Amino acid sequence: MISSKRASFSKSISIFLIIVFLLGIIMTGCSGYKEVTLTRKGINFSFEYPSSYEEYRYSFQSENFLTILVRYPPDSQEILADREIAILPLVTNIEHPDATSSLNSFLENRVFDYEEFQLLERSSVKVSGIDGELIVFSGYYDVGYLFTSDHLKVWEVYLDYKDFIWILRLSSIIDNTEGVEAEFQHFIDTFKFLD
Repeated sequence: MISSKRASFSKSISIFLIIVFLLGIIMTGCSGYKEVTLTRKGINFSFEYPSSYEEYRYSFQSENFLTILVRYPPDSQEILADREIAILPLVTNIEHPDATSSLNSFLENRVFDYEEFQLLERSSVKVSGIDGELIVFSGYYDVGYLFTSDHLKVWEVYLDYKDFIWILRLSSIIDNTEGVEAEFQHFIDTFKFLD
């Protein structure tokens, strides 16, 4: 009788441990995203990004300037990326007092920066409870220092928050945009200012 109770108890513990293990795998490994909390310009924020991305640092980057995450092509020996997430807080000024004026200036000047620049979408968006503007564009841009190609498709959001214009960007080489829109949507859906 005691061995029967012991066997039943052992079986229950085994089942419990298997369930806990499987839940751990489901909760951490299946989402495919990592969460990060950062501080830029003295402002705390967090977001989730695909676990296939890793941090990239420019030589001029400082702790309070630019956040870059890149994805290298799977199974590639390349040292260049095919996707990039960037977060850039810009100080407002007389010429660009808000996100809309900064975006308009960007669009006026990008025509000269990008060969075959094409604005694909411009719409309103809400990120972290803040109204902003979303643009999607494509074009050729000399980014040989980072990307495997210079033909890009870019998703950008412009927001005003605490005297800064925040630009949230996901860029991808045009030949590999499968799943990028979903990655961008997840990025902006999970982006939160914490102050």
